[in-house]
Amino acid sequence: LTQARTQTAEAEAEAITATSSRDMAEAARADTDAARSAATTAFAEADAAHRRLQAEIEALDAILSAEAGPSGAQPVLDRVRAEVGFEAAAAALLDHGADAPEDDATTQPPRAWRTFPPLINAAPPPADLPSLAIHIEAPTALHRRLSLAFLVTDAAEGDRLAPHLCPGQCLLTRDGGLWRWDGFTVRPGAPSAAAKRLEQGNRLRALQVHLPQRQHDRDAAITARDTAIAAATTAQDVERAAREAARTAESRATQARSERERLQRETLDAEDRLNRLTDSRFALLAEHVEAEAALSAITEDRDDRDLPAIQAAVATTRDATAAARANALNARAARDANLRETEARRNRLTALETEDRAWTERQKAAREFRDSLTQRHRDAEVERASLRARPQEMSDRRTRLTTEMEAAEQARRAADDSLAIKDSALRAADARQKEADRAAATAREDRVRAEATLERRSQACHEIEARCREYLNCTMISLDASIDPRFAEMSATEIMERAERRTAERERLGPVNLRAEIEADDVGKQIEGLITERTDLLSAIARLRQGIAELNREGQARLQRSFETVNQAFQEIFTTLFGGGRAYLSLIENDDPLAAGLEIMASPPGKRLQLLSLLSGGEQALTALALLFAVFHSNPAPICILDEVDAPLDDANVDRFCTLLTEMTRDRQTRFLVITHHRMTMARMDRLFGVTMAERGISQLVSVDLKVAETFHAQPSLA
Repeated sequence: LTQARTQTAEAEAEAITATSSRDMAEAARADTDAARSAATTAFAEADAAHRRLQAEIEALDAILSAEAGPSGAQPVLDRVRAEVGFEAAAAALLDHGADAPEDDATTQPPRAWRTFPPLINAAPPPADLPSLAIHIEAPTALHRRLSLAFLVTDAAEGDRLAPHLCPGQCLLTRDGGLWRWDGFTVRPGAPSAAAKRLEQGNRLRALQVHLPQRQHDRDAAITARDTAIAAATTAQDVERAAREAARTAESRATQARSERERLQRETLDAEDRLNRLTDSRFALLAEHVEAEAALSAITEDRDDRDLPAIQAAVATTRDATAAARANALNARAARDANLRETEARRNRLTALETEDRAWTERQKAAREFRDSLTQRHRDAEVERASLRARPQEMSDRRTRLTTEMEAAEQARRAADDSLAIKDSALRAADARQKEADRAAATAREDRVRAEATLERRSQACHEIEARCREYLNCTMISLDASIDPRFAEMSATEIMERAERRTAERERLGPVNLRAEIEADDVGKQIEGLITERTDLLSAIARLRQGIAELNREGQARLQRSFETVNQAFQEIFTTLFGGGRAYLSLIENDDPLAAGLEIMASPPGKRLQLLSLLSGGEQALTALALLFAVFHSNPAPICILDEVDAPLDDANVDRFCTLLTEMTRDRQTRFLVITHHRMTMARMDRLFGVTMAERGISQLVSVDLKVAETFHAQPSLA
């Protein structure tokens, strides 16, 4: 037992040491895992940045190389290098002819820039303005054009100095304003595809400068990630070995403790047995003393008695006792056998009673089934007897029906012939009736028309009679005698027209107006007021048009800035969601952003650049999410609700989608409400809401805070 206790203490100390080593290995493994996660995250960020940069470079390169000059020659605009901020000025200067190449004797393009020597005795710049050429690097063919371009600070200075320009000279502002010597003017801020192209070229060159550094950062991140992965793998192996050693030490300690406890139990049992044996020894010693005393007494008594007779009596008694014991054993065996047989018979009787009841039930069911079969047999016999005569009845009925059908068919034919004759007669009668109705309607219309004409003429006669009395104070009979003979040659229509014209002229003259001069003054004042109001209205219209133009320019500028911001964010988020590829937004159908359409061009990894409508369903959904999040990057909202947006996505894309949601929640302070059935999305959320039916027909809203659940999971159990 002492040796077992020593071994147990050694095993427990070894287990404690192994557990400490295991804890240290776990801590080291956690540190290496954190380092590996950080290195992986850093690599992912560096790789994403490199991919975004490379994708943007490829997109810009594709955009800039998509448009070629005539005959496939390189446009001169592609060789122009403008400083940052002077792209709009260079584009305004080269707006006409920017897509033409330099003159080449071999290709001889139809539109080209030829190289001329510098101008001799060129006019000096107005007001000593700086030349635009110091901010632009261009081919030799453009030097003469650049030597006549000068920079002004704002539009007001351009408007002031434009009338003093010499032939060939022009003024420009940094935001694209142009004042040419011949009067042509481009207001600042006007959209220009050439300026956009120059900006894209500057952006491409700037990105190409940063690309080696991003590549170096990515390579360094790959090296750090591989080192962290190797360290994490080594730490996992060390932790696995420490766990195994701790498990072995704990197993040995458990075995030692079990052995120690077993020896302790055996020691206690031995001590208990020792105590019992000691008590038995004392009892036996007492019995020994009593037996010796009894032996002494018996010896003394034996000396006084006959020993052979006593021995014979003892033997007889012993034999009788053995016989009685044997009889008792036989009786006990017989009793046990009888009891077993009685129990078996009782069990058999119970089984027979159960079987008898079962057979009685089966007999009763058989009688009922037999009675039902007998009844069904009787019903079948009755039905068969009733159906035995049915074939003959059906045959007779079929014969009778056939005869009736033939008679009915003959009657139908006769009725059809009679009906056809009657229909012909009816159609003829209907035609005659319709003709008579038309004739009667025509006659009624003629009568009504004649009555109306008669009534109209009678009314006209009454009116003429009344007018004669009113205007001429005579009757038509007396008037007929006094009519001028010249009117007899005119028709009634001409007379009526002349009379109406003269009457209208007289009515237009009206009565004499004594306030005509006052009314004329009032009308003159009203006319002056209307002229003033017209002038104010025209000036207001001009101001309104100017305001609309300013709003349009401001809207174009803001929309262009927003479009560029969203396009930049869209390209980055697209690359993040797809793990590569490239995409961009393009304004189409119009140079004005306010009237242009929007086209989404996307190229997932391994696919060519194409329209959004040509992508698959999952790719379209992921691209739409990239555009949505790009808009949120430029103008974040406090709350965003996403309904089943991850349904068409696979697990890898769902993981990227959830990672992007986490980043936007952290960076943009936007709360996302996601309606989903995807397990990966639900596992990445902070809180879950669902509806459960604890009882039938009773729904209950439940919510789970996963952050709080993680804290509960991290706490040690009370067991």
